[in-house]
Amino acid sequence: MIVHKPGDKEAMVLEEVRRRSGAISGKRRLLYSLGIFLVGIVALEMVARLLPSPARPPWIDRRRALDWDYLKRHAVPVSFEDRGSYDPFRPFRADPLLGWTLQPGLELSTVNIRNPNEKQEALRWRFRVSEQGFRSPPFTPRPRAGWWRVVVLGASSGFGFGLNETRSFSDILRRRMRSEGIEILNLSVPGYSSEQGRLFAAEHLKDFGPDLVLFGLGANDDQVALAPDWAILSKSKGWLTTLQKLFQQSALYRMVKDMILRWRLERQEVKEAPPMLRVNPDRHEENLLRVWQMTRKSGAKLALYSLCFGDSIRESQGRVAAELGLPRLDLDAVLNEFAKTVRMRGGKVMAGEPGADSTDPELTIGRWTFPRQEIDAVQRLWGAELEAKPELWAFQADKCHPNGLGQIVAAQEFLPVIRRMKEESSRR
Repeated sequence: MIVHKPGDKEAMVLEEVRRRSGAISGKRRLLYSLGIFLVGIVALEMVARLLPSPARPPWIDRRRALDWDYLKRHAVPVSFEDRGSYDPFRPFRADPLLGWTLQPGLELSTVNIRNPNEKQEALRWRFRVSEQGFRSPPFTPRPRAGWWRVVVLGASSGFGFGLNETRSFSDILRRRMRSEGIEILNLSVPGYSSEQGRLFAAEHLKDFGPDLVLFGLGANDDQVALAPDWAILSKSKGWLTTLQKLFQQSALYRMVKDMILRWRLERQEVKEAPPMLRVNPDRHEENLLRVWQMTRKSGAKLALYSLCFGDSIRESQGRVAAELGLPRLDLDAVLNEFAKTVRMRGGKVMAGEPGADSTDPELTIGRWTFPRQEIDAVQRLWGAELEAKPELWAFQADKCHPNGLGQIVAAQEFLPVIRRMKEESSRR
């Protein structure tokens, strides 16, 4: 039997009190420290909100390099040099699922920096986005009764980059075909790859109820990248998407991410591209197959078009179209054919040769018809350069995005395809 001395019990009680008070004090210190940390974060967030926003949105980082040349010419100069009012990233906002989307309600007067400096102001254009986040005028979620809805899903060429919205082939078609009960929606987003197009179709296509989808994504697929789009975008699902959305609301998070990007860009040379594409040809074919499956499931038809595609991606699209029996327009070939035709015939016609009325508001060249003012405008803009660079009849100076004439050519090529597919649908 253990016998405690008279003072032992009191000592044990005191020891227990000290232990418990120490534990309580530890919890208080922890809570106190946590409170200071949270107050500090809130204070830093308030300061970050008062500071100017970074010129570049959060999705432009080294993991999602659209291509190294783009990063070198756009992300670095816009971030670290004064480029005046030009900001190529202002039209976009970060999106956890798709990488980026257009800023709803934006109207921006801008230029295409790939055009020669002396032509910049003459080629200034309006970058307008509706409140719904697309270039199309406002539209109802579902087609109106009796109307046949066509959705154009492309990248910058489908968007009509470098031109006011009324000059894009989508808007030309919209005005031309509404008397036939056909509604055209332009849901194109500059910079999108076929991977983003597949994700967009899976997430949103059912919301718009299209009868026909004109799918023209692929021009950005063969851009070099640090990681393929599927590896990056596949991370943006489920609870991670929700968490990313919360973080993107924080000005402090965006500022810290911008500082990290600046540090990484200053430390590393942006010279050599890694041997990786945003979307390789095999993945491109898989994306087209997935989009075809989704359109079939929804009861819609699918047609493909290529514009500013690299050779390997164009060939992949051609194989898929042939295997699935899908209509396909190679607009690169069409626009180059048009440019050569104008070069051979346009000069004589515009000079007032016999058989051509110089006052006629419309001019027919080959199988295409144009407002004479469009042809005159191209001739005034480029003059003698057109002889050495006939592609300027159809393309902007970047040799990728169609000019006003090129958009008219594209619209006239789409007209019979859309009408034929609508007629086929009505017979079923």
